[in-house]
Amino acid sequence: MASQAIQALAHQSLGNEKGAELARELAETEGEDSVVQVVCGTVLAAAGEYEKAVELLGKHQGNLEACVQPTKTFTSGTPTYRSTD
Repeated sequence: MASQAIQALAHQSLGNEKGAELARELAETEGEDSVVQVVCGTVLAAAGEYEKAVELLGKHQGNLEACVQPTKTFTSGTPTYRSTD
């Protein structure tokens, strides 16, 4: 499970759609696993699938990283404004 989640992250980091596909599959079949929750939640968020990411991360059972990841996911989509001065 964990190795497949890492594979999904590797594919996603290379811009390969297979990463999101694998993350969706793992979310369905292994969504109770904490590594799958955090890693695949991250992959899904990076792929713009925020609702699926938050849904997956919401399955946590006391996993602190999975608990805070939805906040990171939400804030990562917020534009950062920088002064050009």
